[in-house]
Amino acid sequence: MPRTALQGSSAAGHTEVVRLLLGAAASANLGDKSGCTPLLVAARSGYSEVVPLLVEAMSELDTADTGGATPMLSAARWGHANVVNVLMLARAALNKGTTTTPLCVASRSGNSDVVRHLLSGRADIHLANNFGSSPLLLAAAHGRTEVVKQLVAAAADCKQRNEDGFSPFQVASRGGHRDVMHLLMQGSDT
Repeated sequence: MPRTALQGSSAAGHTEVVRLLLGAAASANLGDKSGCTPLLVAARSGYSEVVPLLVEAMSELDTADTGGATPMLSAARWGHANVVNVLMLARAALNKGTTTTPLCVASRSGNSDVVRHLLSGRADIHLANNFGSSPLLLAAAHGRTEVVKQLVAAAADCKQRNEDGFSPFQVASRGGHRDVMHLLMQGSDT
């Protein structure tokens, strides 16, 4: 199915056009062949003025595309903290994803604002991606010092290992991330 007018205007951030289409009873949940709904494309693009309009129009908050991305996961992946906050307030799922979670992708990319929002919403700090890597391990592997501080302060398990048996400390040391290693030593009581 080709992109609908609402999906196209949502993807482009045309707030007034989205408002007009919703007023004319356009379906807020109709997606394209890949399952991308208007809410998903607006969240992915970070249009924090369009997302609330779609939420108010009763968009399905947790519908995933064929790749498993939900609006929350997409907003977290691209660092759109304002959109994450809007979706959280609407009660979108914080831990849903087929291969990863919003907290995992935000931690890996080092987006401390998104991580802060997700932690305040009580995202599962220990829920790992499909490789068994926790948010803390992902942040440590990529040298995301500020995010590691946030996760350690939120009581993330500094010893939680991925499916290959590596701990956050081990992946931080492999990457030469000394500041992260120091934080992990403090957080793991060793």
